[in-house]
Amino acid sequence: MVNMTLYLDVPTREELLKAIEGWEESVRWIAHGWDCEDEYRNDLGYRETLARVADCYTSLTPLSKTLRRRIERADDRFRKATVASRLCVWDTAAKIGARIGPVTFACDKYDPECYWYYYRWPPGAPDVYRKYDVYELQKNCYGLDFKHATEQELKRVARELVDEIHTVTGCRSQESQPGEAGGTVSAEPKK
Repeated sequence: MVNMTLYLDVPTREELLKAIEGWEESVRWIAHGWDCEDEYRNDLGYRETLARVADCYTSLTPLSKTLRRRIERADDRFRKATVASRLCVWDTAAKIGARIGPVTFACDKYDPECYWYYYRWPPGAPDVYRKYDVYELQKNCYGLDFKHATEQELKRVARELVDEIHTVTGCRSQESQPGEAGGTVSAEPKK
């Protein structure tokens, strides 16, 4: 879980320094190479926290040249350790969010310009993350063709995915019944 703090008051310089240090430490881990998707997302959460803290802090106090340079250096190291992608780190699971009712699809919830760091992947990350955009990933990995399929077709595929998850895992959540959409699977291309 990403440690994010909501600031109702302007953060102190110490809180800003802590956010910068958190991002610098995350970049050091990212530069070591790919670990797993959850750890990578957690590391990137520190950059989002830093953006929020810095925006709030600078609403009343200008950011010093020294602190701005630290952020820029950490961002530069991050860019050198990663490659740009059209796929947001939050869009890798099957987008079958409805348990009852229409299948929902949430993509591009993070603006690529504002949240540029969520659209970068380490070179050691599975190729599927760097190769696809969210629509291609959903189609090629999960069979969910959100650009061309009808809602009925999407519901059918979502139900098949959930049934497959239940078969493979041997379990079913209390809220989920056979054939209901819900759950996640890892991003591996369908064979």
